[in-house]
Amino acid sequence: MPYTHVIANLDPDTGRSALIFDDPYASIVDFKPAASLNITCLTIGSRGDVQPYIALCKGLIAEGHKAKIATHAEFENAVREQGIDFAPVAGDPAELMRICVENGMFTLSFMREASDKVS
Repeated sequence: MPYTHVIANLDPDTGRSALIFDDPYASIVDFKPAASLNITCLTIGSRGDVQPYIALCKGLIAEGHKAKIATHAEFENAVREQGIDFAPVAGDPAELMRICVENGMFTLSFMREASDKVS
């Protein structure tokens, strides 16, 4: 693949910067930032909800980024054993799953009951 130039342009209307690829065959999939990024992935739920983020963070670390997973304390060892930084999130994942099943995910009743349980 040929070298692709990426130019960060500042949009005068929004003040945001936009990435411009000067190669018509370039893809965001192939884009690599010039500097290492600090990335925190937040997930709640079961081990099955955490596992994909472990894989993602391992890939990010392999690419030279600093990755962290913020999730329930019971998954701390599983995260740290993979060489990934960990940050604890309050709440019992089993309780959150129960609330989800009883109320539906991200419904108003779920949000009310979940916020009472984890705050």
